[in-house]
Amino acid sequence: MNSFVWEVLDRDKHDVQGFSSGYEEFDEYLRRDAVLDQAGGLSQTRVLCKGRVVVAYYSSKCSKLEINETERMKIGSKDQSVPAVEIPMLAVDHRFQRNRVGTEVLTEIILRTVYLSQFLGCRYLFLRAVKADWLIQWYRKFEFVPIQFEVVDEYTQPMSFKLPTVRELSQEEFEDLF
Repeated sequence: MNSFVWEVLDRDKHDVQGFSSGYEEFDEYLRRDAVLDQAGGLSQTRVLCKGRVVVAYYSSKCSKLEINETERMKIGSKDQSVPAVEIPMLAVDHRFQRNRVGTEVLTEIILRTVYLSQFLGCRYLFLRAVKADWLIQWYRKFEFVPIQFEVVDEYTQPMSFKLPTVRELSQEEFEDLF
């Protein structure tokens, strides 16, 4: 992973045309919509690169998540909707899949989101995982849990990760964020 670098997507700098995850919706988003959404301030896309080659990417945006009464009581929220970071798109190029690149991507997302949540009110991170048993189990290892979500399709499973609060982080974990 030493030769890979995280950067903000830049079409002049990154080869998005050669990217192929095996899921056309995710590939097309990177090729066509990611830069437009980024330019409009609707999301930001970060790419893991090896030179100009995009190895993996994810897009992130501010959002909200509907939670049930039990979860509201656990976190002390009166509101049914709580602040969240949404990862609408996340993919690894098929040439780099199953080589710990996905772990690198998810680690980047979680660390950046935990860091951000220390400055903004934000309790959850959520994404749509491709519906494959092995992939759902893989996300569960990172403490993501399946959730109900208003956008339902036949090929993804929405999953969420509860972000720790400052009080829940140890002093060392908190200092490691900075």
